[in-house]
Amino acid sequence: MRSLSAIGILRQLTRGYWGVKSQLYEVTMPFGILRTLVAGILFLSIYAFVGTTASFAQCPVLNVMVKGQVQGCPRGGVVRVQLVYSKHSRDENGESAEIRLEGESFRIRIPFLTQSRAPMLGLGSFKCDLRPKTVVVTLLADDREYDRVSLDWAKDFKMADPTAYDLRSELVLHGTP
Repeated sequence: MRSLSAIGILRQLTRGYWGVKSQLYEVTMPFGILRTLVAGILFLSIYAFVGTTASFAQCPVLNVMVKGQVQGCPRGGVVRVQLVYSKHSRDENGESAEIRLEGESFRIRIPFLTQSRAPMLGLGSFKCDLRPKTVVVTLLADDREYDRVSLDWAKDFKMADPTAYDLRSELVLHGTP
């Protein structure tokens, strides 16, 4: 089976409609123009999708490592970590993860994509500078919130290696008094 380029597909879709000289000119040409427009829109849509999808491969996925201790761990305790990308909007929440506590210590790794802007139609430069503004760590048990800590990305995290960020100091959450 022969593979066709996008131009080859457009040529096949519009074959026979360029320079038609007949009495059917009035009927055939508008249909040909419509068919060409539909093919062009389809081509641009596919190109935009492929360009945007391919752009995800251009930016790295980094990891956030949050580790700490729970003092007075409640029975059935869960630690939830939520990345927040905007200081002013609760709608800008990003990736999250949670872990059920099996002791007093916890360790949670959350991967996140650093792409902040995709190029238009797959053309142009990629922006790979997206980082969370804050990281919210919550201690929960039995639908009750025991402790919540908001960590500032710039102040509380450091780059541990080229693919990961760690807390500068270990986090302590407080459960039952």
